[in-house]
Amino acid sequence: MLPAVLAAASAFAQVPPPDVTAHSWVLVDATSNQVLASGNPDRDFSEYYSIFSEKEFTYNKIKQPNRNRLLWLDLTVDGLKTGHTKAAGYCLIATAKRPLAGVPDASRRLVAVMMGEPKEHNRVQDSLKMLNYGYRV
Repeated sequence: MLPAVLAAASAFAQVPPPDVTAHSWVLVDATSNQVLASGNPDRDFSEYYSIFSEKEFTYNKIKQPNRNRLLWLDLTVDGLKTGHTKAAGYCLIATAKRPLAGVPDASRRLVAVMMGEPKEHNRVQDSLKMLNYGYRV
């Protein structure tokens, strides 16, 4: 969980975009908020990354592709949430876990959040740039 100092100064809220009902926003966004609010996403949500990284699933005989195109471009990406509304634009919360160079058996997870992108392609490319930058520094 969050350190006490950060928790006291932080507020987490689910505010839907103007063109989305509050009820549907809460249902769709609950998991990603929990992962982001967790102090240790690998420990607290490790069992869910295999679900987030599924490239497609079939339900009721309808095949649905995962809209997170980073899953095809970078094998270290394993989630988390995509979205689009007219008001919010194209959004993506992407998670990736890569080994730490020079440190045996160690890895680091990063979360990149892109919001308000004008096109789906932009959210994918900008998220990938953010992740790559984060792993370089």
